[in-house]
Amino acid sequence: MLNFDYEMVISRSLEKELAFLKEIEFSIPLVFFARQRVAYLKFHRDDESAENLIRSIRASGLEFKSSGGFYWTRLSKQEIPQFDLKIGQDMASIPGVVGDAFLLVNSGAMRWRVRFPVESLKDVNSIMMSRLRSQTAKPTSLDYLGEPRSERDYLAGYHLNRHLVKIVMIQRNSAEYMGKDPYFMHPFRKELKDIPRLGETLSEVTFSRGAIDPADLGDNKQVIRKGAVTITEGECSSLLPDYFAGKEMIDGITPLYFTDTFDGEVERHTWLAESQYVREIVSRYTRINSENRFGSKFILQEVSDFPL
Repeated sequence: MLNFDYEMVISRSLEKELAFLKEIEFSIPLVFFARQRVAYLKFHRDDESAENLIRSIRASGLEFKSSGGFYWTRLSKQEIPQFDLKIGQDMASIPGVVGDAFLLVNSGAMRWRVRFPVESLKDVNSIMMSRLRSQTAKPTSLDYLGEPRSERDYLAGYHLNRHLVKIVMIQRNSAEYMGKDPYFMHPFRKELKDIPRLGETLSEVTFSRGAIDPADLGDNKQVIRKGAVTITEGECSSLLPDYFAGKEMIDGITPLYFTDTFDGEVERHTWLAESQYVREIVSRYTRINSENRFGSKFILQEVSDFPL
């Protein structure tokens, strides 16, 4: 299987600054970037209780911006829970661990999901046990630890109240492009460790079905598993930062899920995003095609509803 072995969901009670969200039954994404220590609460004008949320945000003294029908409320360093800063950084430092680029906020709690191979289990458990034993830490609990669930099961389980769409873009590569990456010798699956801002280093975890000589991987790749399925982590070059991050966070596209796969013949980018992003995602791929900087062409293969 070209997938993770475990999934873990960590939860913690809301800080007082976000107390106005405790009565909301559906989940709202908190888009969180640990490196910049910036977090945005993101909701849409069509969400239930959107008007009540705006009133509550203003009453709490927080500011918000709007873009494309979304409202973005930036939280200051004081309002960003230290739990999320510290444990997010610690988890992301473990080879093979991939955390969601967002938290789900509902029913008085914040929840964050990480996925990882069995090789990372010991380090993940060590960080969690240290956190649970800490006398100074905010109360932390473990919602789930077990086999990875589907995106649909995970998001529906926490009542994400959004119209989601699955978008698949085929990436047609030249022989020269494919020859630069040893992973093209075998089917693979690539998962981004985070969605960074423009100019930041991008990291990925790659599952490849077939043995790859570590000497072919370069100095920036760390081998986590060798054999029938090879797992590595390392820095990579990607189209995402330049074309999808944006100069400001609200100008960027924040997918709930993104993966890059290769089946031996065709490479595919698969997005799971709010429906309001469809036109913008497609237009940015069109821009990539017109600039022809990468020796690849992108073709829209699928746009389909993703009901929860």
